[in-house]
Amino acid sequence: MCGLQAAMSIGGMMMSAMQQGEQQSAQDAQQRAQADAEAIQAKQRADEATYNAQIASNNAVVQRNQAQSEKTAAELHVAKAKMDAGQKAGSQRAAMGASGALLSGDTNAGILASTMLDAEMDAMMIRTSGNNKAAAYEAAAKNYESQRDIDLWAGSDYGRKETPTLLTQSSPVSSKWDPLRQAASA
Repeated sequence: MCGLQAAMSIGGMMMSAMQQGEQQSAQDAQQRAQADAEAIQAKQRADEATYNAQIASNNAVVQRNQAQSEKTAAELHVAKAKMDAGQKAGSQRAAMGASGALLSGDTNAGILASTMLDAEMDAMMIRTSGNNKAAAYEAAAKNYESQRDIDLWAGSDYGRKETPTLLTQSSPVSSKWDPLRQAASA
């Protein structure tokens, strides 16, 4: 009878060991599956971040092109405004000449000077407006470049790790400078 009990006891221990082994194998498999899933998610996040960074970079190029286009358009408008002012001044000279007035007279010279001054003021306003629009596009381009940098960082290995903060990193630093802690640990 004693032999039977011993055999049953040994058999029970073997069954228990087998069950524990199966449980451990199942836990190991579950941990491997979880690690694989996390790796896949990390890769997907990295790919998404790279894609977003490329979009932001492309948008920055578009914004810079639009800024240059605004500057070019402003210069074309300035050239047209100056040409229109020259034609207006020519028409004024012709009208003054046809009336028999001297072009060098104070009133007539003032009218022509005023016309040219108005043309310069218009040109300045057109340039300023074009430069303001271009500056807005340049600012948007810089914002896209910043977003690109953030996306690239987020997709990097460092970006996927926990970001250190003052709360998580201050203890090791402060312990080096705290004389009371140093004295207590000595």
